[in-house]
Amino acid sequence: MKACEKPAPDESRLEAAAHWHARLQETDLPIETWDEFVLWREVPENAAAFAQLEDALRMLDVSEMAGRSEHDAGDGARQAGRRFALNPKGVLLAASAFVALSSTLLIATGRQGHDLESYETALGEIRTIDLADGSHVTLNTDSRIDIDFTARRRNITLTEGQAYFDVAHDADRPFIVAAAESRTTALGTQFEVYAQPGQVSVTLVEGSVVVSEIKAATGIRGVLNALGQGDDSDEGHILAPGERATLVGDAPVRVEPADIETALKWREGRIEFRDMPLTEAVAELNRYSRRQIRIGDADIARERISGVFPVGDQEKFLSTLGLYLPIEVVEVGDTFIVDAKD
Repeated sequence: MKACEKPAPDESRLEAAAHWHARLQETDLPIETWDEFVLWREVPENAAAFAQLEDALRMLDVSEMAGRSEHDAGDGARQAGRRFALNPKGVLLAASAFVALSSTLLIATGRQGHDLESYETALGEIRTIDLADGSHVTLNTDSRIDIDFTARRRNITLTEGQAYFDVAHDADRPFIVAAAESRTTALGTQFEVYAQPGQVSVTLVEGSVVVSEIKAATGIRGVLNALGQGDDSDEGHILAPGERATLVGDAPVRVEPADIETALKWREGRIEFRDMPLTEAVAELNRYSRRQIRIGDADIARERISGVFPVGDQEKFLSTLGLYLPIEVVEVGDTFIVDAKD
């Protein structure tokens, strides 16, 4: 699927972003306000406007501008304007300056429209994407990534599915992959991230990465986390090649050895099972096809299986399975029902 390019935000969106930025400075931010902001930011154009405003505030030294805008409030207010919490007039002044200088700022911050992209794969599709920095990403079936490269960071969000990253080395711009409540940081390395419902796993092939849990945060820190700009994560777990980190809910991060050759076989369009319960093997195969396999017999479901199988070819898998187990297969619509032979 073609990359989706996101245009630079218009003035009205930037003004809305400035108002939100000002509201999020409140010390005791009501949860309702935060929920409203999250809903507003779900619109991609709004998210882009807020992100570019953040860059503009940093580049324009908005704290000085905020202090000058409240000149009549005295030295105390001017000093307050220099702190992280910005007053609304200062934010809006910065937004106006940003609109006037948008072309220059977009180049300086590295947030040109073509750098904000999304890629996704259809069911059964596996594809490799060449990124602007020289890195390569291979997406597995039914997966999606959002890419936001700036002058300081290479941010990628794996919104669903599985991706293998071959990262070009750049010591000045860390390569950061967010998936659910996890963040993986690398400079130049090869690793895989697999986001499943309620679980994220990171497998390191080469080099080194730091896998962190993103802590919940409110106010502007929560916003920065959502943008990949914050630091509300734990100190992280440094993985060595051949290790996998698994994050499940609030449980501690589990680090264990990984079978790299087996884990990455999907990049070749094949899946390898080694003494895997049949139910788990079927669940994995079903990821690649609309024609689903369902095990109808409890005893058959408890069997274990080993072997290498092509993805998306359910008939071949079932034919091979029938050579080793006493099964019969009934096809009902797009479903293959597997039962024990009478």
